[in-house]
Amino acid sequence: MTFTYDEQKLVLEPLPTAIDTETSGYTVMKMKVEIGLVKKTPGRWNAITGDQDEAVQHLPVSPTQSSSGRKQGKNWDAVTTQILSTEKEKTIAEDPNAGGDVAANEMFSKLYADADDDVRKAMIKSYTESNGTSLSMNWDEVSKAKVEPYKSKYDD
Repeated sequence: MTFTYDEQKLVLEPLPTAIDTETSGYTVMKMKVEIGLVKKTPGRWNAITGDQDEAVQHLPVSPTQSSSGRKQGKNWDAVTTQILSTEKEKTIAEDPNAGGDVAANEMFSKLYADADDDVRKAMIKSYTESNGTSLSMNWDEVSKAKVEPYKSKYDD
């Protein structure tokens, strides 16, 4: 799945499982595009892109013999070590989505650093009051009322 806008490109290929195109959709708003993808098979995606076997954790339908008894503790340090040892950093040339949170945080930091006081106040107020779901740079709008957390039409 590829989305293109001007010179920007978002590539989501291959998706871990099939998508139900009948119930999936998108909404184009003034400042963003929201994409809602509905999976045909239930399960948690470990990543947006990847092979089915690696990227999907299938949800158990009923308790298994081992899960019905006393639960064992999980060694999260071992899990973290395993994940970090198998992941390979991709360059932007290999994956146009590389950089992820780091790239986004750098962009927002630059926006904040280059902004005037009203824009900074708007950014802080909107982000804080919305529990991190909205970020506005319009102090005239934000100063008038509390910024409610954003709720997508795709949220349950």
